[in-house]
Amino acid sequence: KVKIANALIAGGSLIQGSNIQRSVLGFHCNVGPCSHISESVLIGDVKIGEGCTIRRAIIDRNVEIAPGTVIGENLEHDRERFTVSEGGIVVVPKGARVGY
Repeated sequence: KVKIANALIAGGSLIQGSNIQRSVLGFHCNVGPCSHISESVLIGDVKIGEGCTIRRAIIDRNVEIAPGTVIGENLEHDRERFTVSEGGIVVVPKGARVGY
C-alpha cells in the first residue's frame, strides 16, 4: 500500500508499497516496497531498494541505495560516509552506490 502525504512526485517515478512524507522526488525515481522516505529531496534518477529508511536527506542524481539501507537516523554513522550539515541534513553525492 502506497502512502503519500505532503509530497511532490515528478513524472516517470515508480513507488511500490512505500510511505513518502514531506518530500520531493524528481524525475525517474524508483522506490522499492516497504521503504519510508520523509523530509527528503531525491533530485532524479534515484533507485531506492526495498525496506530502506531515508530521513532528512538530499540525494543527488544517479544514486542507487541498497535494500535495507538507513540514512538520516544515526548522524554519526552518516558522517563517516556522507556530508552532514549542522542542521542534520545528510547529503548523498551524485552517482553514489550506497550499501553495496
